[in-house]
Amino acid sequence: MKASRTFVVCALAGVMAFGTSMLAGCGGKGTNTVSITYLYATALPKDFQKVEDAINEHIKDSGIQIEFYPTSLTAVNQYSTTLQSGDMDVICMAWTSPYELAELHAIETLTEEQLQEYAPGVVELNEDYPMYVRNARGEIISIATREEAVASGGSLMIRKADLEKCGLAETYPDQTEIDYDDLRTIFAALKNNETIKSEVGTNYYPLASIRDDSGFFIARDLCGVQDVTASSGVLNLQADPATTTVVNYYETQEYKNFVAFMKECQEKGWLSPEADTTNELSTDMFKTGKARSMFQDCQQGLRNAQTNALKEEVVQLQIIKPYYAFDNSQISWGVCSLADNVGACLKAIDLMMTDKEVINMLYWGLEGEHYKFVNEENGFIDYADGLDINTTPYRNGIGVYGDKRMVYSYVTEGSSWEADLATKNADIAAADKAFAERCSKANGFVYDSSKMTAKLANITNVVSKYAKTIATGKGSTAYYDEFIRELKNAGIGDVIADKQAQLNAWLANNG
Repeated sequence: MKASRTFVVCALAGVMAFGTSMLAGCGGKGTNTVSITYLYATALPKDFQKVEDAINEHIKDSGIQIEFYPTSLTAVNQYSTTLQSGDMDVICMAWTSPYELAELHAIETLTEEQLQEYAPGVVELNEDYPMYVRNARGEIISIATREEAVASGGSLMIRKADLEKCGLAETYPDQTEIDYDDLRTIFAALKNNETIKSEVGTNYYPLASIRDDSGFFIARDLCGVQDVTASSGVLNLQADPATTTVVNYYETQEYKNFVAFMKECQEKGWLSPEADTTNELSTDMFKTGKARSMFQDCQQGLRNAQTNALKEEVVQLQIIKPYYAFDNSQISWGVCSLADNVGACLKAIDLMMTDKEVINMLYWGLEGEHYKFVNEENGFIDYADGLDINTTPYRNGIGVYGDKRMVYSYVTEGSSWEADLATKNADIAAADKAFAERCSKANGFVYDSSKMTAKLANITNVVSKYAKTIATGKGSTAYYDEFIRELKNAGIGDVIADKQAQLNAWLANNG
């Protein structure tokens, strides 16, 4: 066991610079104790140690113990870092390419035989949805989070009461498929509704602003693309779910359509003129009423989350049909190359992914102390007596653990577990349907950008300069054309060609 917990946050650039020397402290605790990254949001839950102790009591017959290393998710988002502890065995690679760490021999290359022996639950999960992250040679380099394995796509979140005030509730019930013409109808009605004006004044916008330097993360779900960054090219899945051709995201017709619509939103006052400079989160604007709708991913569970946050019913209108673009380079679990016992590490990953008790303790804490069952058979819970979302000493809703189908759910505010069960089943069914009908052939592909570092840096600078302005409707046609020229001058064509070559090799070994 370790004498103390030292949390080290090191930039990926640092890892690339120093290679495996950065990982010299991995392992060293004995073969039966496995240290694992524990991601949390804004603050470490007060009862974190109590939950860790309960997990170890639950798995005492497994032959291993787990020691969690708390790591702030805020640090990941803010600094785009790889999070490591000095003696980490199992690392959660959040928004970090496992390919690069694997090529540095910082994480183990795993075999099918090892997984079958030590992580049979993960093997079974992989048969339902791809869980293995593989490199171009077909080698398994990490295990993806099951939370990532859900259908993607774009939707509009809007208060049901606002639709009723505009006389549109019957036209647009929950989960209705809509297009840009429908958005025009809805935004125009919201902008001119006298009832809403009388309630909140005139200082509101039909659509929440986009908070992101590139505007990409919102736009991608309205365009249907696969990848965590547009700088290296994407697969345009909306145009063709079976495509394996890497293209410049910013030149696709889908992106152009999105940009034209956002420009119209600016011209008609449907979107804040400060949309390209604001630091306000779209969720905050929606919650306070400053914005009457917001773009969001298509999962119905997110609608329930917004209903809970607003304490009034939210309707989700589907702009892009769910497609399965499982990008498991975003969050995956790897075994440190200097860990004492790879088998023990895989056993720990297996428990986190497939043991219902472990999964739900990691998310929600201890039954009776932090939560209570509303319906145990179907996994619906509420806060323990005397607690709520603000007072519970333990809650960690970050979706990095386990099979999503095993995770308990808090009953939505003003709803019932029966209604929420229908929503949860619909999400699972949508993922299954998208997997069967609109599944990307590049699931699990991870791009190794190491040979294109300089050009990607130049491309990123161009994107930072232009894309957010354009994606929020503030750029002229000439500005957009200048943006595309600058991307080409920065070398995006060379990067796309490099990525395409790697994808072709990956498909040959993994297709």
